[in-house]
Amino acid sequence: MKTIKILQVAFLLRLTNFLCLITAAFILISMPCNFAAAAAIDGIDEEELIRKSALIDGFADLGHEWAILKKLEGLTRGQYGYERNNVVAREFIEMLALQGNEIGIGYKIVGIYEGRYGYARDRNAARDFIEMLVALGNKAGIDRKLMELEGLYAYARDRNAARDFIERLAAQRNEAGINYKIEGLTGGHYGYAIDHNAARELNDTLAREGNEIAINRKIVGIALGKYGYEKNPDQARQLNERLANQHNERASLNKVKGLTFGECGYDEDHAAARELNDMLVDFHINEAIKHKAQQLVLGGVHPIYTQDLFAAEELLSQLSGSYI
Repeated sequence: MKTIKILQVAFLLRLTNFLCLITAAFILISMPCNFAAAAAIDGIDEEELIRKSALIDGFADLGHEWAILKKLEGLTRGQYGYERNNVVAREFIEMLALQGNEIGIGYKIVGIYEGRYGYARDRNAARDFIEMLVALGNKAGIDRKLMELEGLYAYARDRNAARDFIERLAAQRNEAGINYKIEGLTGGHYGYAIDHNAARELNDTLAREGNEIAINRKIVGIALGKYGYEKNPDQARQLNERLANQHNERASLNKVKGLTFGECGYDEDHAAARELNDMLVDFHINEAIKHKAQQLVLGGVHPIYTQDLFAAEELLSQLSGSYI
């Protein structure tokens, strides 16, 4: 009797294993063997994905950074109608890096440091590359070195060294260094003690010299109560309006954002925001093009445009004609 029970148990175990193998085989057979089948199973229109990737390629070819970023995400993750392909991704990254494109440079640093995107992992080479970029004053290299001189990209964490590095850059009037110094004084980062007065005084000095980044920072600071400024949204809107009426690009983009989200002292008005942004697109303002094109191609949460591939193709055709 005991032997029979043992045999029954053994039979059941074999049967279970057999059924598991059959199930696994069925799953493998049922899996999509190509992109079209995968798209169909996921409820994705293959033609739509092809059009999306073609649009991203088109805007990337014109140098629009939002599209360059999405193309890299597509090639490295298999998104937006792209197949994941590290060989092609690396070739694209190398081309961008040679052109001085900061997105491409950033991807190259991560690729070398982490062994991704078709690069062999080499942390010493990553550090050497960063140091070369810093010597050239390249913002992408500066950003990486400050991340955060605290244990990333082969550096030991050293906030005093971070502050000294920023001070040297700021003394050279390096834009990135000045921006980091103001951020450090505002939030107590990079080895700085919080000093709102010093942050505001430095920014005001730059704004009086006509530095557009500083002027924009002042508007945002007054609108939100940051960088040592007292919060006063109405004053921020008045300052921004004065500059926008002078056709200042940054102020005009601030106005679009204010009208879109009800920020910077503006009342929310999507129709007015779209009208102003479309006007900036006609003047080939890259950030305005990004607002419009990215939403037309990919959709999302931006309330003034909705996904419309036909409109995106028309916009790309219009922009491509102006570049010929």
